[in-house]
Amino acid sequence: MTDLRLSDAERAEAAQVLGEHRVAGRLDVEEHEERVAQVWTARYAADLRPLFDDLPAPHPAAIGGSPVRRADDGVDWNAPRHDVVRRRPPGRAARRTWSAGLGVVLLVVFGLTALGEVGGLLVLLPLAVVFAFLFARRAT
Repeated sequence: MTDLRLSDAERAEAAQVLGEHRVAGRLDVEEHEERVAQVWTARYAADLRPLFDDLPAPHPAAIGGSPVRRADDGVDWNAPRHDVVRRRPPGRAARRTWSAGLGVVLLVVFGLTALGEVGGLLVLLPLAVVFAFLFARRAT
C-alpha cells in the first residue's frame, strides 16, 4: 500500500509539534531547524515518521498522533473521546419546526396587514419573530 501525500496543513502541524518539543527542551535550536526543514520537504507521511521516532507524544495526526490542541479552537483534543461535545447539524425535525415558526410569523404579518392594523403589526411582529426563534431553537 502506498503512503498518502502530505498536505501543507499537515506539514504545518508537524512543524508546530516540533516547535512544542523545542519549547519543552527536547530539541536544540539546530536540530529543530534541521527537522523543520525536513518536514517542509517531506512528500509522504512515511517521510515524517523518522523525525518523531525518538520523541514522545504529541505527534502529528499524519503519522497517527492525536491532533494538536490549539488555544483558539476551544476543544481539548487530548480529552477522552466521550468528553468531547459534538453538535449535530440540524435534522429534518429542526427544519420543519423552523418552517412552521416562520409560517406562523408570516400568517400574523399578512393577517394584520389585511385588517389594516399597522399598530398591532408593529407590536406583534417582533414578538412573533422572537417566539418563532425560541420555539425552533428549543426543538433542536
